[in-house]
Amino acid sequence: MGHPVPTSQPTPWGRARGAALGLVLVTVTAGALLGGCQQGQQRQQQGETRRQEQALQAAATAQRRDLDALVERCQAGQAELVTAAAALSAAEAALAGLEQRRYSPLPRPPAPDPAVLQRYSISDQELELERHQQALQAWEQEERGRRSRWREEQRQERQRLQARLQRQRQALSAANPAVLSPAPEAKLNREALAAFRSCKRETLASLGS
Repeated sequence: MGHPVPTSQPTPWGRARGAALGLVLVTVTAGALLGGCQQGQQRQQQGETRRQEQALQAAATAQRRDLDALVERCQAGQAELVTAAAALSAAEAALAGLEQRRYSPLPRPPAPDPAVLQRYSISDQELELERHQQALQAWEQEERGRRSRWREEQRQERQRLQARLQRQRQALSAANPAVLSPAPEAKLNREALAAFRSCKRETLASLGS
């Protein structure tokens, strides 16, 4: 009967060497995976950065294009705007002037001088006082009618000026609505008017800032 052939058994050194090789392989594999992941993240970040830069460039281009169009419209309507703004300012001034007016009554009849009355007889004093009373009543009656006519004239003039003001606001809004403050006041915006009068790029650009 033959003797069994002995099989080779790994030595402790061989086992340690195999474990080391396995560890190296795992480390290399993990490093490759980690490196690939980091590269993917970098490419993703770079792509996002490029998209943001492209979006900013597109926005800046659109803003320049809009500003160019605004300057062209400003220059085209500049003369009409200046004329309409001047007419509106005149209408506002006229209405403000009307509101500042005050009624001026006629002079009141002066009362008799007591020192003079003392030199009159009793009957003459009574006659003088009666004349003054009649003059005072006539003055009061005339003043009531005069004040009433003045108020009516003021009312009609106010209506006329308000209608004129409304027409001028509509004309200015048609020329350029940006130079009017929001309704219901709809008054002239001096800052916007100055910008649209000059039609300078930097001045027009500052309106939206």
